[in-house]
Amino acid sequence: MARHPALRTTFHDTPEGPVQRVHDEPKVEIVELEAVGLGEPELLRRLSAIAFRPFDLALGPLLRLGLVAAAAGPVLMVSVHHIVADFWSLGVLLRDLGSLYGRELGLASPLAPSPEIDLEEVVRREEESLAGARGAVLLAFWRQALAGLPL
Repeated sequence: MARHPALRTTFHDTPEGPVQRVHDEPKVEIVELEAVGLGEPELLRRLSAIAFRPFDLALGPLLRLGLVAAAAGPVLMVSVHHIVADFWSLGVLLRDLGSLYGRELGLASPLAPSPEIDLEEVVRREEESLAGARGAVLLAFWRQALAGLPL
């Protein structure tokens, strides 16, 4: 969580519009599930209940871990809200978790250096790139593409 500021971020409605807040202290949710002796349908039901429980964007955390004690050994389930992790960043997170697990097992698996990313600067550059004619074209495209879909 210290390496991935997006995972410490919550999102709040304000009169001026949505605001993101990056917290110094991470909130981590770990749900433990004893799966030994459960049949597959019951196991899938319980895993789905953990994975698909709605996230609270304002309260967080937006990452949920499930530690499953299975007959074949422990399994880690990762559930993360798409507002804080795309497919690429999920890959980075899973690589980091794999390295940390390897280190716990006594294997030499150092973490890759943490990228120094200023999220506010990234957002500022995105806002600049969407200003003007380019942003207007993209906005018109997406309004047309999403017209009529439920909110």
